[in-house]
Amino acid sequence: MEVKKIGVWSLAKITTAFGFIGGILSILMLAILQRLPVEVLAQMGAQSTEITATMILFSMLYYIIAGFVMGVFTALIYNITAKLLGGVKIRTDIKK
Repeated sequence: MEVKKIGVWSLAKITTAFGFIGGILSILMLAILQRLPVEVLAQMGAQSTEITATMILFSMLYYIIAGFVMGVFTALIYNITAKLLGGVKIRTDIKK
């Protein structure tokens, strides 16, 4: 089996979901960092130990948008490359 083309919207939806999960993980990391002692954060160069709504919103939006954009570009680049070089060959055990 050879993948000759990837649906741009299809891949973008999946990578957007990955971005959403990445955003949630980044918020969890911010929450963990907020719990560290101030001295440790100061050594890390942190200016503030407070998580704000703006940080949470920016983090989520960044990961979601980045996931979508990367999915679109990945599918477009794959489709162009697959036309020139051939698609990715995948071996399955499914019999027709």
